[in-house]
Amino acid sequence: MIFLRGVDMEIKVIEEIDNLLNLIEQYQLKGVTSQVNSLKELKYIISNHIELSTREKMNIHYSLFLPRGGLSELYYMDANLERMMSVNNQLSYAIDTIGKFLMAD
Repeated sequence: MIFLRGVDMEIKVIEEIDNLLNLIEQYQLKGVTSQVNSLKELKYIISNHIELSTREKMNIHYSLFLPRGGLSELYYMDANLERMMSVNNQLSYAIDTIGKFLMAD
């Protein structure tokens, strides 16, 4: 991933939040209800150009990437190996992009 800053990064993160939410809904991925709520909140914050302190970013990051569960352990299982790999690659890219945004200063 090319490292983006400012508005370009915000646009990319919003796109990846949308992609992630669509994948979660489309493939009926379970156990991430609170993370979905946090993603929607993050999208609202970014869309409305609300500044986040480092502490607020860390809190959102923690709510998305719990030590057990959360987005860190989100994956899609399917008998169709190609589809499973494609969906999991999309999930990983979106999750990575969001995580890097929250950890950047």
